Amino acid sequence: MSNRKKNVIITGVTGQDGSYLAKYLLEKNYKIYGVTRNIDKFNRANLEYLGILNHINIKAINLKNYKAVKNLLIQIKPLEIYNLSGVTSVSYSFSNLLETFESIILPTQNFLESIRSLNINSKYYNSCSSECYGNVTKGKSNESNLFKPVSPYGLAKQISFNITKYYREKYNIFSSSGISYNHESPLRGKNFICKKIISEAIKIKKNKKKSMEIGNLNISRDWGWAPDFVRAYSKIIKHKQPTDFVICSDNNHSLKYIINYVFSKLDLDYKKYVKISKNFIRENDIIRSAGDNSKIISTLNWEPSYKMSNILDSMIENELKK
Repeated sequence: MSNRKKNVIITGVTGQDGSYLAKYLLEKNYKIYGVTRNIDKFNRANLEYLGILNHINIKAINLKNYKAVKNLLIQIKPLEIYNLSGVTSVSYSFSNLLETFESIILPTQNFLESIRSLNINSKYYNSCSSECYGNVTKGKSNESNLFKPVSPYGLAKQISFNITKYYREKYNIFSSSGISYNHESPLRGKNFICKKIISEAIKIKKNKKKSMEIGNLNISRDWGWAPDFVRAYSKIIKHKQPTDFVICSDNNHSLKYIINYVFSKLDLDYKKYVKISKNFIRENDIIRSAGDNSKIISTLNWEPSYKMSNILDSMIENELKK
């Protein structure tokens, strides 16, 4: 296989998923082109942590600009494109609706239209989200369930999913979406709940804080391990037929479970330190989210390797080392 056929574009390469995916594909001898908005200001921390910064070809591209995206594909001629860019925070999306829509929808449209107009065989992976399903009061969501998003973020992801499916069915482009549930790792951003809980609990343990505030303890999610998920992304894009998959780990736990586990690991009683605050309770919060991963397990032979305890242990250990 020639080097040209091993070229891969990863948008959002500096984030949790992008960094782990880059490392995974580098080990398989792919040449990685990572996309960032500003070549001088991009966050190098995750790539440095994984020891791969010097192995990534960084390109400064405005993904909202169709011509820029098209020229990127002409230059690189990628075998695979993983679009992991855009706003990632649900809470942020409520107060930054336009930015959320533009950052998620426009790159999706620009990549797929570029593939179509150039008539190239690049395979496209779209990063979708369980937020598209909204509240799931019972059962587990699969690929056949209707989307009912309750946030601008979820709505933007639904639109990106629809665009990806449209180009697949209308123009026979290899374009697939992975509908990812929550997934964590030591590289998770500090504004995400698991990382926040662990960080705050360690500060309390070290007497740097007296308490922490949180919202609804009964919120439940399906939690996964990020390195497992990027393996799924690669399997999806390498599948013989383009199609969509739910990616989840069947680790359904509440915030109360996570808080209790983390504080117990630090020999603390969370009830003495955790305070419920209305400031952290959103009217449109999804109370329960649960996924059915039977399709990806049976079709792609993918299985998650980490249980929730393994995930939290790894994150706690990493945070303590800091």
